[in-house]
Amino acid sequence: MTVKEAHDIMRQLRELEFPFALRGSTRMTTLKTASVPTMADLFVATGQRNVEKCAVGVFYRSMGEAMELPFNLLPSGKAGFIDGIHFAQELKRLMGLETANYPSILRPVVESIFAARLDEHIRVSMGYRKPGIALSSLVASSVAMRKFILRYLSLPRPDFMAVRVLDAAPDPYSGRYAIKEWLDNPWYVKPTFPNRWGLNSWSVRLFGTGNVPTNNGSFRDEGYDIRAIGPQIMENKGQAEVEAIFEKLRKKDVPTGCPFHA
Repeated sequence: MTVKEAHDIMRQLRELEFPFALRGSTRMTTLKTASVPTMADLFVATGQRNVEKCAVGVFYRSMGEAMELPFNLLPSGKAGFIDGIHFAQELKRLMGLETANYPSILRPVVESIFAARLDEHIRVSMGYRKPGIALSSLVASSVAMRKFILRYLSLPRPDFMAVRVLDAAPDPYSGRYAIKEWLDNPWYVKPTFPNRWGLNSWSVRLFGTGNVPTNNGSFRDEGYDIRAIGPQIMENKGQAEVEAIFEKLRKKDVPTGCPFHA
């Protein structure tokens, strides 16, 4: 499998197949990072096919190489990996924002729902109270029902309904990317009419942080630029080094075939 093929499959998984699940899992990892003794058997649990597992491994190996990350700490880092599945299986071993914009009366309920989705040791380490049996059963039943509906009763998502968290292309004037959603504060979100006056923004004003996208606001409404990313004290520093990295990547000879069988 080539890197381009892996990228295309990953894009389809994130935008068409499982946008909610993958975004949710990304958020969950920010909370699990410090408390995970071992990673759950993710790929078996989610029922991914081997070609999708392989795509995950090939995609993230290519990304890690571009970032010049060493793989020698992985069990097979020195001996080499058989394929993308092998790489992904070894990589997975390393592995108040959710409720900030909910009404205060609902936050304990949302927190309990969130806690019901966590493993016991993670819930304890994070200080969440144990959810009741009724709520835990309701959450488990809802997830099972959603899985059944998506698997057997839902049509494939067409491309025009793809869920994109980030702009597909940069703004032609600023050269920056806009993010389309936010959890607590609207970082890099354009102050469009729906973003400023839609239902979500009113909920944030009435019950949450009160921070909605505004022109020339505090949350970089002009968009996201990897060359100038914060924190603020570090913005616009190191651009020469970043440009050198980009130029190195442009000149890099990415193998047209599978990197595990080059």
